[in-house]
Order: sequence, then C-alpha cells, then structure tokens
Amino acid sequence: MGVFNSTNREETMAVSEVMKDLGYRIKEERNKQALTQRQLAKSVFGDTEMHSYIYLIENGKKEITFRTLEKFCNALNLKAEINIQEIVEEVKED
Repeated sequence: MGVFNSTNREETMAVSEVMKDLGYRIKEERNKQALTQRQLAKSVFGDTEMHSYIYLIENGKKEITFRTLEKFCNALNLKAEINIQEIVEEVKED
C-alpha cells in the first residue's frame, strides 16, 4: 500500500504529482552523491536488482510508503523529516 490512498479523482491526481516531485527529489539527491540506481537499490533494499524499482519511484510511477521513504533518507544520509506539506503546497501552486 502506498503513502496515500484516495478515491477522489482530484486527490488522486494531487498524490500523483506529489509522488513525481518526491521521486524527482530522490533522483536529484542520488545524482548529487554520484550514485547509480543499482548502488542506491543495494543501500535501500539490499539488492541491486531492485534498480528498476528505483527508476519507477524516481519517475513518479510508483508510490512508496513512509517506511520506504525513511530507508531512502537513511541511504542518502538525509534527515528523515521530509516536509510533505511543503511538497503538497508546491504541487497546488503549479
């Protein structure tokens, strides 16, 4: 089950935009640290074969749970406190 679950079409579209933004931020940080998707997959999931899952997340095609988000934060040495409200507000502005 993903981070967000909604039956409302408008909310579902907003969730999609949030996931895209979150994925973009993960990709941006991965690139800053010069990590490949395989390297990040090994750190997050313990398996380099999960690189395709990383691709889906980075491109907003796969929702993630808060637990998985925490794993990304740990692997990328980021604070676990992601400001979801900030991301939601950015999406609303677009």
